[in-house]
Amino acid sequence: MSTPADDLWRSVSERLDATLRACRIPPEAVEPVTAEPGSTGLPPDPPGVRRVRRAVRIRTVPPDVDLFAVATDLWQRGGCQVGETFTGYGGTLVGQDPAGHVLSLTAGDGGTPPLLVISSPPMPRPDRGMTLGVVTGAVLGPVATCVSVLTALNSLAEPNLWAMWLWLPLLLVVGGLLALSPQSRRFGTGLLIGGAATGIATSGLCTAMMR
Repeated sequence: MSTPADDLWRSVSERLDATLRACRIPPEAVEPVTAEPGSTGLPPDPPGVRRVRRAVRIRTVPPDVDLFAVATDLWQRGGCQVGETFTGYGGTLVGQDPAGHVLSLTAGDGGTPPLLVISSPPMPRPDRGMTLGVVTGAVLGPVATCVSVLTALNSLAEPNLWAMWLWLPLLLVVGGLLALSPQSRRFGTGLLIGGAATGIATSGLCTAMMR
Protein backbone atom coordinates (compact mmCIF):
# COMPACT_ATOMS: atom_id res chain seq x y z
CA MET A 1 0.00 0.00 0.00
CA SER A 2 1.50 3.32 -1.05
CA THR A 3 1.92 6.22 1.33
CA PRO A 4 1.16 9.88 0.55
CA ALA A 5 4.90 10.48 0.18
CA ASP A 6 5.11 7.62 -2.36
CA ASP A 7 2.24 9.11 -4.35
CA LEU A 8 3.91 12.52 -4.38
CA TRP A 9 7.24 11.02 -5.46
CA ARG A 10 5.45 9.25 -8.32
CA SER A 11 3.69 12.42 -9.45
CA VAL A 12 6.94 14.40 -9.28
CA SER A 13 8.76 11.74 -11.31
CA GLU A 14 6.01 11.70 -13.95
CA ARG A 15 6.32 15.45 -14.49
CA LEU A 16 10.10 15.36 -14.58
CA ASP A 17 10.16 12.48 -17.09
CA ALA A 18 7.51 14.15 -19.27
CA THR A 19 9.53 17.37 -19.41
CA LEU A 20 12.73 15.54 -20.34
CA ARG A 21 10.93 13.57 -23.07
CA ALA A 22 9.40 16.72 -24.53
CA CYS A 23 12.86 18.31 -24.66
CA ARG A 24 14.28 15.12 -26.23
CA ILE A 25 16.77 14.67 -23.40
CA PRO A 26 17.94 11.02 -23.15
CA PRO A 27 18.42 9.46 -19.68
CA GLU A 28 22.19 9.31 -20.10
CA ALA A 29 22.31 13.09 -20.64
CA VAL A 30 21.06 13.97 -17.14
CA GLU A 31 22.65 13.81 -13.72
CA PRO A 32 20.49 13.58 -10.56
CA VAL A 33 21.42 16.19 -7.96
CA THR A 34 20.38 17.04 -4.43
CA ALA A 35 16.97 18.65 -4.56
CA GLU A 36 17.05 20.68 -1.35
CA PRO A 37 16.10 24.35 -1.79
CA GLY A 38 19.45 25.70 -0.66
CA SER A 39 21.32 23.68 -3.26
CA THR A 40 19.06 24.48 -6.22
CA GLY A 41 18.40 28.19 -5.82
CA LEU A 42 14.82 27.57 -4.68
CA PRO A 43 13.35 29.39 -1.68
CA PRO A 44 13.04 27.37 1.53
CA ASP A 45 9.80 25.65 2.43
CA PRO A 46 7.46 27.55 4.74
CA PRO A 47 7.55 26.50 8.41
CA GLY A 48 5.65 23.32 9.15
CA VAL A 49 5.52 21.99 5.58
CA ARG A 50 7.84 20.21 3.18
CA ARG A 51 7.85 19.20 -0.47
CA VAL A 52 9.03 16.07 -2.26
CA ARG A 53 11.53 17.09 -4.94
CA ARG A 54 13.53 15.65 -7.81
CA ALA A 55 16.25 17.57 -9.59
CA VAL A 56 18.54 16.78 -12.52
CA ARG A 57 21.34 18.60 -14.32
CA ILE A 58 20.91 18.43 -18.09
CA ARG A 59 24.41 17.75 -19.37
CA THR A 60 23.61 17.66 -23.08
CA VAL A 61 20.87 19.59 -24.89
CA PRO A 62 20.04 18.84 -28.55
CA PRO A 63 21.23 21.83 -30.61
CA ASP A 64 17.82 22.41 -32.16
CA VAL A 65 15.92 22.39 -28.83
CA ASP A 66 14.99 25.58 -27.00
CA LEU A 67 14.50 24.27 -23.46
CA PHE A 68 12.47 27.23 -22.25
CA ALA A 69 10.18 27.25 -25.29
CA VAL A 70 9.51 23.50 -25.16
CA ALA A 71 8.99 23.45 -21.39
CA THR A 72 6.71 26.49 -21.51
CA ASP A 73 4.54 24.89 -24.18
CA LEU A 74 4.34 21.56 -22.34
CA TRP A 75 3.62 23.07 -18.95
CA GLN A 76 1.00 25.47 -20.26
CA ARG A 77 -0.78 22.64 -22.06
CA GLY A 78 -0.84 20.88 -18.70
CA GLY A 79 -2.62 23.83 -17.12
CA CYS A 80 0.43 25.45 -15.51
CA GLN A 81 0.81 29.13 -14.86
CA VAL A 82 4.29 29.83 -16.23
CA GLY A 83 6.57 32.80 -15.71
CA GLU A 84 10.25 33.70 -15.92
CA THR A 85 12.44 34.99 -13.14
CA PHE A 86 16.13 35.25 -12.36
CA THR A 87 18.05 33.59 -9.54
CA GLY A 88 21.69 33.36 -8.63
CA TYR A 89 21.79 30.27 -10.83
CA GLY A 90 20.62 32.12 -13.96
CA GLY A 91 17.37 32.76 -15.78
CA THR A 92 14.65 30.47 -14.44
CA LEU A 93 11.36 29.29 -15.86
CA VAL A 94 8.82 28.55 -13.12
CA GLY A 95 5.44 26.89 -13.52
CA GLN A 96 2.77 25.78 -11.07
CA ASP A 97 0.17 23.26 -12.10
CA PRO A 98 -3.41 22.99 -10.80
CA ALA A 99 -2.38 20.18 -8.43
CA GLY A 100 0.15 22.42 -6.68
CA HIS A 101 3.39 21.07 -8.18
CA VAL A 102 6.12 23.64 -8.81
CA LEU A 103 8.19 23.08 -11.95
CA SER A 104 11.47 24.96 -12.30
CA LEU A 105 13.96 25.04 -15.17
CA THR A 106 17.12 27.10 -14.77
CA ALA A 107 19.10 27.91 -17.90
CA GLY A 108 22.51 27.82 -16.24
CA ASP A 109 25.54 29.46 -17.80
CA GLY A 110 28.66 28.45 -19.66
CA GLY A 111 30.01 26.49 -16.69
CA THR A 112 26.76 25.27 -15.15
CA PRO A 113 24.37 22.94 -17.02
CA PRO A 114 20.62 23.63 -17.02
CA LEU A 115 18.81 22.45 -13.90
CA LEU A 116 15.32 20.94 -13.86
CA VAL A 117 13.55 20.70 -10.50
CA ILE A 118 10.06 19.35 -9.88
CA SER A 119 8.52 19.94 -6.44
CA SER A 120 5.39 18.32 -5.07
CA PRO A 121 2.52 20.19 -3.43
CA PRO A 122 3.34 21.08 0.19
CA MET A 123 2.50 18.54 2.85
CA PRO A 124 2.67 18.86 6.65
CA ARG A 125 6.08 18.24 8.13
CA PRO A 126 6.08 15.60 10.90
CA ASP A 127 5.98 17.47 14.21
CA ARG A 128 8.40 15.39 16.26
CA GLY A 129 8.99 18.18 18.77
CA MET A 130 5.38 18.26 19.89
CA THR A 131 5.14 14.47 20.02
CA LEU A 132 8.34 14.15 22.03
CA GLY A 133 7.12 16.83 24.42
CA VAL A 134 3.79 15.10 25.00
CA VAL A 135 5.47 11.74 25.63
CA THR A 136 8.02 13.29 27.99
CA GLY A 137 5.30 15.16 29.86
CA ALA A 138 3.13 12.06 30.09
CA VAL A 139 5.99 10.22 31.79
CA LEU A 140 7.10 13.07 34.05
CA GLY A 141 3.58 13.98 35.20
CA PRO A 142 3.02 10.89 37.38
CA VAL A 143 6.67 10.93 38.52
CA ALA A 144 6.36 14.54 39.67
CA THR A 145 3.11 13.71 41.43
CA CYS A 146 4.72 10.82 43.32
CA VAL A 147 7.58 13.06 44.43
CA SER A 148 5.09 15.68 45.66
CA VAL A 149 3.08 13.04 47.53
CA LEU A 150 6.18 11.62 49.23
CA THR A 151 7.31 15.11 50.16
CA ALA A 152 3.92 15.88 51.66
CA LEU A 153 3.85 12.65 53.66
CA ASN A 154 7.39 12.93 54.98
CA SER A 155 7.50 16.61 55.85
CA LEU A 156 4.15 17.15 57.52
CA ALA A 157 2.65 15.58 60.63
CA GLU A 158 -0.72 15.76 58.95
CA PRO A 159 -0.46 15.58 55.15
CA ASN A 160 -1.53 18.73 53.37
CA LEU A 161 -3.49 17.76 50.29
CA TRP A 162 -2.39 20.93 48.51
CA ALA A 163 1.23 19.80 48.80
CA MET A 164 0.45 17.09 46.27
CA TRP A 165 0.12 19.79 43.64
CA LEU A 166 3.55 21.33 44.18
CA TRP A 167 4.70 19.91 40.85
CA LEU A 168 2.20 21.96 38.86
CA PRO A 169 3.87 25.40 39.24
CA LEU A 170 7.21 23.82 38.37
CA LEU A 171 5.73 22.30 35.21
CA LEU A 172 4.25 25.64 34.22
CA VAL A 173 7.56 27.42 34.74
CA VAL A 174 9.63 24.86 32.81
CA GLY A 175 7.11 24.56 29.98
CA GLY A 176 6.72 28.33 29.81
CA LEU A 177 10.47 28.89 29.57
CA LEU A 178 10.76 26.32 26.79
CA ALA A 179 7.86 27.94 24.95
CA LEU A 180 9.69 31.28 24.87
CA SER A 181 12.21 30.00 22.33
CA PRO A 182 10.99 29.23 18.78
CA GLN A 183 13.35 26.24 18.63
CA SER A 184 11.83 24.57 21.71
CA ARG A 185 8.31 26.01 21.61
CA ARG A 186 6.64 22.90 20.22
CA PHE A 187 8.43 20.66 22.70
CA GLY A 188 7.49 22.96 25.60
CA THR A 189 3.86 23.01 24.52
CA GLY A 190 3.81 19.22 24.30
CA LEU A 191 5.46 18.96 27.71
CA LEU A 192 2.71 21.11 29.23
CA ILE A 193 -0.02 19.06 27.56
CA GLY A 194 1.37 15.65 28.47
CA GLY A 195 2.48 16.62 31.97
CA ALA A 196 -0.77 18.34 32.84
CA ALA A 197 -2.94 15.50 31.53
CA THR A 198 -1.24 12.68 33.42
CA GLY A 199 -0.12 14.73 36.42
CA ILE A 200 -3.54 16.18 37.15
CA ALA A 201 -5.16 12.77 36.82
CA THR A 202 -2.61 11.19 39.18
CA SER A 203 -2.74 14.03 41.71
CA GLY A 204 -6.52 13.99 41.68
CA LEU A 205 -6.56 10.26 42.35
CA CYS A 206 -4.05 10.56 45.20
CA THR A 207 -5.97 13.47 46.73
CA ALA A 208 -9.24 11.51 46.64
CA MET A 209 -7.62 8.47 48.26
CA MET A 210 -6.17 10.48 51.16
CA ARG A 211 -9.34 12.29 52.14
